[in-house]
Amino acid sequence: LGQPFQLTFEQAPDFTYSPESIDKLSEYEKYELSYHPERPKYLDYLAIFSAVEPCFESNVFGNCLIQTHRAEMENIPVMLIGQQSGPSSDYSEIRKALQNSDEVTRWNHGMPVPASYERAIKAIKLADQEGRIIIIFVDTPGADPTEESEANGIAWRIGDTIHALADVNVPTLSLIINRACSGGAIALTGC
Repeated sequence: LGQPFQLTFEQAPDFTYSPESIDKLSEYEKYELSYHPERPKYLDYLAIFSAVEPCFESNVFGNCLIQTHRAEMENIPVMLIGQQSGPSSDYSEIRKALQNSDEVTRWNHGMPVPASYERAIKAIKLADQEGRIIIIFVDTPGADPTEESEANGIAWRIGDTIHALADVNVPTLSLIINRACSGGAIALTGC
């Protein structure tokens, strides 16, 4: 379990993560690298902020997929909203989670459900009330496409999230840190 994950091209002796090596990759290999399982995830980025505190925590299914934190950056208050597509960026932890069906279900393959977007909307509105800059970390293969999510209004939640971001009076910044596919990503980029 302790071995790092490596894509086929990463195993080549002359491969480095330099721009020159990456330029030599095929378009598909570049795409593979863009969603490498060991790329940092949202929770890894919390270390660059201070006074980090979670907000709107709950045990509702899907709430782990979009997480929200109050924080400060250089004494500037910010609201962090991040799509956490899995339990960790540590490959051994990912492999362990994949062996547990409850964990696989909990992380829903990184696809947010309506409750995930409801949490984001609450954080967006709170950030606006508190005058906090909103920083969003995008990492998703897309919103949950199941009939259950459709029945629970996933399309409406995505639209409501876009509307909430467009309606705030504070600056917003969206960072794509891994995959950013479909409406699942559009909702948090404010497009």
